[in-house]
Amino acid sequence: MNIRPFVVEFTGTPEAGKTTTIKQIIPLLEASSSVKQNGVYYMKRAEVRYVREAAEVTPSCIPKGSFDANFWMRAHTVAELFEQLYNTSHNDIIIADRGIIDAQFFGYKFYAQGLCSKEEHESFISLIKNKTLLPDLLIYLKTSPEESIRRRGGEGRIVTLDWVKNYNDLFEEFIVSGAISVPLYSIDTTGVPQHFVVQAVTNKIMSDYVFFINQR
Repeated sequence: MNIRPFVVEFTGTPEAGKTTTIKQIIPLLEASSSVKQNGVYYMKRAEVRYVREAAEVTPSCIPKGSFDANFWMRAHTVAELFEQLYNTSHNDIIIADRGIIDAQFFGYKFYAQGLCSKEEHESFISLIKNKTLLPDLLIYLKTSPEESIRRRGGEGRIVTLDWVKNYNDLFEEFIVSGAISVPLYSIDTTGVPQHFVVQAVTNKIMSDYVFFINQR
């Protein structure tokens, strides 16, 4: 692997606008990258690599919402991240839709809810415990349970109002526990126009990226 790219991971409440925001910021980031002038890097143009959410490609034969499905998705994400980290040129940015921090949270969530054993949880954590895969910036988009269900068009078989409330509560607990060891940028998107979220997230990524490349 050459010089490590800047890795941004997105996580958050279902229907908080995570994937929509990613798709809208990528063209903005690709139009703004770094050039070196007088020993200092400035933004000009970037090549962005996108690691899709593994839930989009999980085999239908694996029960959705199960610990095994979560395990498969995270193994897939680990493989995708490694591939992109080794297949990226100088000054690139990698955007991961639910990466390693999100995987750690879901392991925490499944164990806290008694949906996996201690041994299963430890085995899962050992799979994803790799500092190389940690993001340089974690973007956490959240929304209220009521807004999440409204955006979904109603409750589903797995994602219900109570499920989302539990998700939000556990993620806040996860943050307070000190489990997140990387810079965190959080936005509550409830009632917030999408263009505001996109601009705020783009500005944050650009700012942190410039700092990142000037430090290495």
